[in-house]
Formats: sequence, C-alpha cells, structure tokens
Amino acid sequence: MMRSCSRVGLHVLRAFGPRVAGRPFSNGVPGGPQRGVAPGQQPAPASTPPPRAQPVQRLTQQNVQQIASAPNPVLVAAHSGPLADLVTRKMFKFSEMTGVGQYTLDCAEEAPVAQMLQIRSDPTLMCIQQGRVVAAAEGGTADSVNGFFIKLAQMFGMEWKVDVADVLIDAVAALASEDYKTAAAMMSTILDSPEAMAAHRADAYAGLSICALKLEGMEKAKDILARGAKEYSERQDAPLPKRARALVEFTEIVGESTDEESHQVAEAMVAGRVEDAVELALSLVKREKTDQSKELAKQVIAALPADSKVAARARRRFANLCFV
Repeated sequence: MMRSCSRVGLHVLRAFGPRVAGRPFSNGVPGGPQRGVAPGQQPAPASTPPPRAQPVQRLTQQNVQQIASAPNPVLVAAHSGPLADLVTRKMFKFSEMTGVGQYTLDCAEEAPVAQMLQIRSDPTLMCIQQGRVVAAAEGGTADSVNGFFIKLAQMFGMEWKVDVADVLIDAVAALASEDYKTAAAMMSTILDSPEAMAAHRADAYAGLSICALKLEGMEKAKDILARGAKEYSERQDAPLPKRARALVEFTEIVGESTDEESHQVAEAMVAGRVEDAVELALSLVKREKTDQSKELAKQVIAALPADSKVAARARRRFANLCFV
C-alpha cells in the first residue's frame, strides 16, 4: 500500500530539445507508441484533424520494456483514492488535446514498476519521454492535479482551458477528499464568474455551506445555505443542495451530544461518505431507538437521491427498525 503525502511537489524538469533532462530509471521508461504532440513541439495547424484521446492502458512489467523504446511522451497515473475520478477525467482531456498515450499503474499489483518509477504517493502523475520523467506531481489535492495539467499544457505549447462546469466537478472532488479550503476557493470562483449558470451557482452555494460547516461553524453555513435557497429556490432538490441542507439540519440535531457515534455520522456526512453515514445512523437507531436517533437517521436518508437503490434499502431498514 502506498503511503499518502499531504505536501505536494510539482517537479517540472527540462523537457525541450533532443536531450531531455529528468530522472532516468533502470531498464528504460514507457515512451508510449502513440501519436501526439511532443513537449516543445507546436500544435498542429487548424487544418489538421485534431488528435483523438488514446485508449487507457495498464502499465505492467510485461509492456514496460516494449513501450520504453518509443520516443513519444505518455502520461502515467497511479491513483486509487478519492481523486481517482478527477485524475481520470483530466488525463482523458489532456490526451484528447494532444494525442499522447494514457497509462494507469496499479502499484499493489505492479510493485516492481512502481519502485522503478519511485512512486510513493497517491495520486502520482507523470509525463514520460525517451526514458526520462519530464514532469511529475505527487500528493493528494485537487489543486495539485489541476496545477500539473496546466503546467504540462504550457510545456506542450497549449492552453489548458477550464470552464465553470469543470471547476464545479473539481470542487466536488475536493469535497470528497476533505480538502475543504480548496473546495471553498473553487466554489467562490464559480459564484464570482459571470459565466456561471443558475444550476452552477446553486451547487456552489451548497458546496460552500458544507465547507463553512467544517471550517467556520454552523451559523456561517446556515447563512450561506439560506442565500442559495433564496436566490435559487427552484434548484434546492438537486443532489448537492439537498445534501447540504440535510447536513446542516442533522448537525443541529446532533448539537452538543456527547454520543460518539452521532458525531461519527456527522463526520461521514461532511466528508460525503453518505452510505457510511446511513450504516452508522441505522446502527444507532437499532441500539438506542430514541427520538433523536430516529430523527438523525431520517435526515441522513433524506440526503440520498430519492430514486436510488441505496435510499430505498435504507428506508426499508429504517421502517423495520422502528416497528420492531
């Protein structure tokens, strides 16, 4: 299992010209026999058909030697944590822009390759060319992932364009990884953007209230939530506003409770681990059967998408517990 790294280091090494600087490793590095734009090379003229995203392949001991001899750059990602979806989307977008190959590495199954690449953190992103790492980022924040691709695009002579929808997706990923400061900054960016639509802004208010609940306290969270509900009342049944409202309401129910399990439910909800929160809340109902525990479970279940299988199963279990 890889050790996580909270500090993020973005190492961009010299990537232009025939002598590419970087750290080599034994037995070569995947160069990826894929067509694409090499670092330092100008993008193709407008008349040339744009490159297509290359299919994602697994980097293994069996293929690492085969692709090491190719001169074209490739992306390599070791990712299995809460930012996995974010990394996957960014890799696809970059491959779509440039045509470079995409490789994922399972460090548990391919430990020798991970050791060869000196991978110690999840996620780790690399751009590799001609046996050398020309750019790499290690660590676990949405901000660092974005920074890596922005810098890499510059190395390729291209611009990494980000629209409001992308920022919102990245902000939700930051929430999932409990990086509340980054998430709050991204949500604020959406609210300040003239391009943000009502749906984006409603979600941004909801996300910002969740961050405030963790960073600034209940009153600030309620104030932000109320502003969002006032401006975008028609969007309050969307998943993120619904989750934020349920989170604030049941956090008030928990209040000053000294019950450890109630606070574990709250922590799971804040982190977006709603299914874990459901299990904890139902366990609390089963053990105590108090009005407070039942109300807490109701609020947690209310945060689930109404038509989801998880919600339907949770409602059945809750009803059974109440009538036992």
